[in-house]
Amino acid sequence: LETDPNFKSEATLGARSQEVETATSPQAALIYRLLGGRAPIHIDPRIARAEGFSGPIMHGLSTFGHICHAILKGACDYRADRLRTLAADFRAPVYPGETLSTQLWFDGEAIRFETRVLERDVIVIANGLAIRTRGRAPS
Repeated sequence: LETDPNFKSEATLGARSQEVETATSPQAALIYRLLGGRAPIHIDPRIARAEGFSGPIMHGLSTFGHICHAILKGACDYRADRLRTLAADFRAPVYPGETLSTQLWFDGEAIRFETRVLERDVIVIANGLAIRTRGRAPS
C-alpha cells in the first residue's frame, strides 16, 4: 500500500466526511514502556528536552493505535474485521495527555485521513490511507 504524497485534505477532497476526537492519557508513554519500548525520550523529561522535545513524547505505536481507534470508530462501526489496511506519514510528535482530532474523507472502501493535536494545532499524522471492507457506511 502506498500513500499519496500529493494528498492535500480539503484542497483535494473537499469538506471532510467525519471528525473523531481522541484523548490520549498522560500515562500513555508509561503504558507503552511495558510493551518493551525503552527509549528514554518517552519517559525521561531531561533526555527528551536534550533531544529537542518539550517533554517525553508518545511512542509512535501508541500514536498509531489512537489513530486506528479513531478510524474504527468513525468509519468501521468499531468492527476491527472491517479495517484491512492502514498507512500514514508521521509529521510531528504527540505528547501524552494531548487530544487528537482525526479528519476522515470517505471514498468507497478508501478512507483518507489526517490527524492534528488540538492543543497545539499541529498536524501529527498526514497523508493517511485506510482501506476497509464493504459494509454499511457511517451516517
